[in-house]
Order: sequence, then structure tokens, then C-alpha cells
Amino acid sequence: MSIQISRIAFPITSLGPGRYLGLWVQGCSIACPGCISKDTWDKQGGTSADEQWLSDLIIKTIREENLDGIVVTGGEPTEQASSLEQVLSLVTEKLPGMRVVMFSGIPREDLLANHATLISSIDLAICGPYISDLPSQRPLIASENQQYAICSDRGYELLTNASTTNVVNSIQVNINDGDVTMVGLPFPHGMEALEEELQSRGIVFGEVSWKK
Repeated sequence: MSIQISRIAFPITSLGPGRYLGLWVQGCSIACPGCISKDTWDKQGGTSADEQWLSDLIIKTIREENLDGIVVTGGEPTEQASSLEQVLSLVTEKLPGMRVVMFSGIPREDLLANHATLISSIDLAICGPYISDLPSQRPLIASENQQYAICSDRGYELLTNASTTNVVNSIQVNINDGDVTMVGLPFPHGMEALEEELQSRGIVFGEVSWKK
């Protein structure tokens, strides 16, 4: 079996307290206006990855890079729930103490009601569609309508740690072989503002993920 993925990046420090491997799944039918990852919407885009191969890669990377866990985002993770369940199950079997954080655009009640198996491999989920007119100051929350789904005792510890250590929503920049990856929770229209500011300084982006 396979799962459609967009990209992997590490270490990710802007989507939870600690150092993570970030997994972007490919395909999203929610298509929130203002999404900064519009390149992950197309279900036919990205790369098809064998579930066992991907889980082995994640395990190897987490061990070699001494990462705290994995952040799953996208794209919409629940639209490939069965494949993602299998990948996370294989990973957590080998790394039982690993933290798993997931960002999903579906409401919390839908996640809890319809994805029990997926939840069993997750510690903390951030749920709900992104609404750019409702910016949030809460840790890991991009818009105020979104909700936390605490799926384990470790998830409660993660959220408590994020709150008590004043984790600030921010953008992290990684550069690899000329590709610039920006990861995080920007304020509304923040990426467009950044693009304009850089252009005024003579720095021009090529293809960007927030335009479609």
C-alpha cells in the first residue's frame, strides 16, 4: 500500500515544543482560503510512497537526527487516514516514546467520531478549517475557531508545555540546495507581505506554495 506525500522536512521547531520531522501529505478537498500550502491540495500531485518504506525512513531520520517526534500536516491527513494510520502504527511500534502532532482541517468532533484508529497513534491534534479573518494568539492555533484534540497523556503534556513556555506562533526558514522551506503559522496575508518586502530588496521568489 502507498500514501501520497508532498514533502518531508526536519528539524521542525515551529509546529510544537521540541524538534520534529515534518510530514506533509498530499491532497486536500477543504481548500481553506489563505492556506499557505496550496501546492498540497491536488490529490494527483506529490509523490506516491510505500507505507513500509516511508515508516522506515521516518524511524531512521528520527533516530539519526535525535528528533522528538513527527508533525503531520498537509494537505488533509484524514483524507488518507488508512494509509497514515499504517505509517504511524509502524513508526510508533519502533519508537514508542515518540511525540505525534497532527494538523487537520476537519472539526474536532468529526476527528474524534470518525477516526478512532488514527487517533490511537496521535498525541495532539489541532482541528478545524483555517479562517484568515480569525487570527489567534494561542500556541499552535492559526485561527481562533480551531480547537485542540488531546489524544493521550503525552498530548496533554505537549499542550501544557507549549502554553507554559510561551511557544510563539512563528515562521521557520530552512534552506537546502537552493530550495527555501518556510514552516509555521503566519499571521493573515503574512506570506504575501513577506514576498513584497523581499521583492523591494531585490529578492524574488520562484514558485511558492501559497499561490495556486
